[in-house]
Amino acid sequence: MDNASLESIFFEYDDLKRYSLPDVVLARLRRGLPQPSELEHNAGVRFANDLAFEAGADKRNAKRLPIAYVWDREAEYLVVESDSGQIQACGPEGGNSAFVNSDLDALLDCLEAYRQFQHRRPPEPAPLTLNEEEMRLKLEAFRRGEIKPKRTAAEAAKAEAEDRRERKALTDFLRQRDPECLKRRGAWWKTVMEQVDDGLI
Repeated sequence: MDNASLESIFFEYDDLKRYSLPDVVLARLRRGLPQPSELEHNAGVRFANDLAFEAGADKRNAKRLPIAYVWDREAEYLVVESDSGQIQACGPEGGNSAFVNSDLDALLDCLEAYRQFQHRRPPEPAPLTLNEEEMRLKLEAFRRGEIKPKRTAAEAAKAEAEDRRERKALTDFLRQRDPECLKRRGAWWKTVMEQVDDGLI
């Protein structure tokens, strides 16, 4: 996927100066973060420069810059920790967090690998909604042999094997690019990959 074709989200210096962020993180945020159009191809991550923690939230939030939400603004934030530059996931009220990546560049590289992985996967078939009569007619046509499987058992097995290879390649990339993102207990990327393996995303 060509990053040049993506929309970018920019962070203003005045909004960043109250955080003691590493210079490399400040420069990256001011250059803009690539914003893909499909949430499902970006592990649900949507960058946003207007996020704020809920009033009266955890005191640790003063050192956390929210840079993205996951699937829904009310569900989960991705934040940059001021002291370490690490990326953590937490709720809009702050509090407990899960390790995501060691730094912002690792997050962007891992998200790009995930996007490429999702683009290589075959599209999921659209759900079919039938009323009782339509279902009866389709079942009768199937019994008469007029409806054939879209792919053979061998083709299905080949597709599943290819998907397993793609999942392994993505896991290998994440482990090589940022080992901590899969090693740490309860890490965010571990949960993402478990959902991929279970066919949930």
